[in-house]
Amino acid sequence: MLLLTSGPARAWQSTPPSPILNLPTAQEQNKRPIIRLVAGRDWAPQSMEIVKGLILFQGRLNGRPATILLDNGTGRTIVDTTFARQAGIPIGEPMGDALTGTTRIATFRIGPTVLDVPHAFTMTGELVSFDLRPMSQALGRQVDAVLGVDATNVMAVMIQPDRKQLSLVSSGSIKLDGPDVVRLPLLTGNQIEAAINGHKVRLLVDFGYSGAVRLSDAAWKQAMGGSGVRGAGQNSIMADGTALKSRAAPGTLNIGRLASGNAPIASGYVPVGASDGLLGTGFFLKGTSVVDGPARQVMLIVRREAKRSATSLP
Repeated sequence: MLLLTSGPARAWQSTPPSPILNLPTAQEQNKRPIIRLVAGRDWAPQSMEIVKGLILFQGRLNGRPATILLDNGTGRTIVDTTFARQAGIPIGEPMGDALTGTTRIATFRIGPTVLDVPHAFTMTGELVSFDLRPMSQALGRQVDAVLGVDATNVMAVMIQPDRKQLSLVSSGSIKLDGPDVVRLPLLTGNQIEAAINGHKVRLLVDFGYSGAVRLSDAAWKQAMGGSGVRGAGQNSIMADGTALKSRAAPGTLNIGRLASGNAPIASGYVPVGASDGLLGTGFFLKGTSVVDGPARQVMLIVRREAKRSATSLP
């Protein structure tokens, strides 16, 4: 899901976020993609680029260089339709529509396709395509593919923003220890339990959302509406290029033993299945973080400047 936001500059305002795309599930394919993770000496971390708060890295699609957006909030791995045609990948029958929250985008089965991220993994099978041009325009960068939750859910993903590195490895391969490491349980549906202004919420871990926290309108009303906070206006740009208005305001955020009294909380579109809201890269890019889907665990390294308080957010 790509959802970029912009609005009045404030110290607490979230960075641009991204939307979830509700795509047909992998069970609707005749053949599920096969993912082979690289191990041993052949493995290496990937260089990543942060563009408007979102993570881009390089790979290959059927041997052609491709720029890939990391977005585990998107239900399926996507290939841009124009890229697929140029790469000679057959465009098959329609698979239904991708839902961006405001419009529907026609999706098509494509294949056979090989998505190769050197020294990390290879994904082979019939994938999905639709027009990613609005997404590319929103980012100001060409996006040739989106790596979705069908891939990230079978591996561990480590983000090291200080090194600009992305690690994609088998579950359990990354072990972080020490007093600065915080572990959080990852609930069914890749959700994390949190509290905002004392109200319990469940937030979907979504690297395709560049803000810190985004709540549904209902959850915003419960957590923020009674606090007397008037949210500043924000413009949100969906994957189809549609602009939506939302609100943003600071709030008290508690996740496990982590806490912030001035966390940027936004409101607006939250896709079905995302529970009360989204937890995006505005949270995870503050320091080293690991999301290990098969192990149902999130690991965070608390920032050095936050060591004075064991309850400070990373």
